Amino acid sequence: MNHNSGCKFFYPILNATIFAILPLLFSSDMGSELQKPFSVAMIATVTVGSRLVISG
Repeated sequence: MNHNSGCKFFYPILNATIFAILPLLFSSDMGSELQKPFSVAMIATVTVGSRLVISG
């Protein structure tokens, strides 16, 4: 089974997801004290989870 095509499309989706969450991390508007820990947790979960999926 060839997994190269899956990784070929997975990396752009992963990068787009992380870059979509980054504005939450650097925001300073009202409610940002709740958004910052949430965005850190989401970025870490997406990064670690994807690394586990790719390596396994």
